[in-house]
Amino acid sequence: MARYKIKYFYSDFSVQEVCHLKYGKGSIKYYLLIKRGIRTVEAISKVALEMKIPEDHIRYAGLKDEDAVTMQYISIETDEIKNLRIEEGGTLVEIIYCGSGENHMKVGHLLGNSFKIRVRNVDNELARFIYSEKKSRISILNYYGPQRFGLPSMPKCTHMIGKNILDKDYEAALLLIEKSGNIKEEKRKWTGNEADYFKNMPENNLNFYISSWDSYLWNEQLKNIILEHCHVTEVCRQEGIDYLYGEFGSKLYNQLENVTMKHHKMVSNMEIEESEGKRYGYIDVNYIISGLEMDDYFQGSSMMDIEFYVPSGVYATTVIDQLMWKKEKDFFRENRRKG
Repeated sequence: MARYKIKYFYSDFSVQEVCHLKYGKGSIKYYLLIKRGIRTVEAISKVALEMKIPEDHIRYAGLKDEDAVTMQYISIETDEIKNLRIEEGGTLVEIIYCGSGENHMKVGHLLGNSFKIRVRNVDNELARFIYSEKKSRISILNYYGPQRFGLPSMPKCTHMIGKNILDKDYEAALLLIEKSGNIKEEKRKWTGNEADYFKNMPENNLNFYISSWDSYLWNEQLKNIILEHCHVTEVCRQEGIDYLYGEFGSKLYNQLENVTMKHHKMVSNMEIEESEGKRYGYIDVNYIISGLEMDDYFQGSSMMDIEFYVPSGVYATTVIDQLMWKKEKDFFRENRRKG
């Protein structure tokens, strides 16, 4: 597949969180957090520092991309109402007060995300072909995106850290953390043995790595289903992670409707709990394409904006990659038919 470009500039990738919040009387303050070029956890640290409150007084429903302009809701346990705007070296952290309520933000409050993504470096004829159908719908394989496995421009190894933690190979896990670019972990000073390092790691951090391994196993499970039930397949690479795509047919739909995902969770005393739950193997996505024009950065190619909404847990990068893959296949098929 010809390589298009996304996230070339922060403004090329914007996301707006869609949440269920119940406003009313209460001590919890709800804010809209707007950020650019910074991870959610680091943005929270900056807000806590500015407001002079502990970080655990701030909650959120989901993590948002670092290399993007993102808007999400946070809840703050504080008596003070204070809007903030912090700009440093190209990054932005801004909070805007929205109202009050009784409950902190949590994962269940996140319904989904609305995206507007600029796709660059697209072949001109292909871009016109895609743009000719400005509104449409596509079924996409519900893979975890590459950002689930590591930071931008860093080794994608969070899943292997999780595997090593589950295997109790703490030396290997710590070596990978040092390579992962996780600044917060790199700054943690530790003079004891590797096992004690992880025993002293916050439970949420441990489970972040472990769930990344679960995500990797889910992706592998989808690949195996595609290999078994698709005639046309292709391996496409995103940020060092291989994805297998296939053309949808009735057999594939049937298989993907009955997929379950295994989950591992670290609880007290480094014990692991296992569970299994439903995750959609595919998602139907309605999208709109606008703004087709010559690319202002990649000379001789086109760019366009793609807008869509997806439920919580669906990765926009996988939507774009599969959309571009399918449209390129349709484009070549159409050209062969004509000529």
